[in-house]
This record gives sequence, C-alpha cells and structure tokens, in this order.
Amino acid sequence: MSEDKLGVSCREPLDYPSGDGCAAMTQHKSSEPFYIGVEETKEHEDGSATYTFTMDDKAADSMTKLGLEFCIHCAAYQLDLQYVLDNLAYLAEKRDSSENDK
Repeated sequence: MSEDKLGVSCREPLDYPSGDGCAAMTQHKSSEPFYIGVEETKEHEDGSATYTFTMDDKAADSMTKLGLEFCIHCAAYQLDLQYVLDNLAYLAEKRDSSENDK
C-alpha cells in the first residue's frame, strides 16, 4: 500500500473507519455522526439541575463506550474523574483567552 494512503501516525489505511489513536484521525473515513438532544432541564432550589437527554441507540452505545474509556484512562493514570473534568474546563478557558489575545 502506498504511503499516501496510510495514516501519518497510526500507519493504518485511511479508509479504516476508526482512526483510533491516530494524531491525524480526521483524515480517516468517518461514519455518520450521532445526535444527542436535551429533552428537559429541571433546575432545583439548591442550585443543581437534572437534565433529560434524547438519543438513538447508536448515540447511547457511543456514549457508554466513551464514558467507560474515560474512566479507564483516569484509573490508569490514577486521576480523579472530577479533577480531570475541572482541568479540561481550565484548559478550555485558557485556550479561549489566549485566542482572544491574538
């Protein structure tokens, strides 16, 4: 197989549907996206909220897989789930502020 038909970092053929673990996975063939909708939001007096989502079976399966993968990665690196989520928010805010400085 020619080099131009392989992923840059994963070395898998670009027509493979996954591209998992590839730094250039956007080059890989992708499947149809799934959609998740917020069906209901209920705010509580204590400041918390309950969200109800609507999704098809593909979305539910994908979210389950993603959630388990997230938990396994955190466990492998001995990181608290909330700590990781808080740091993602911090990194997003930091990125947004640096983009605004340009």
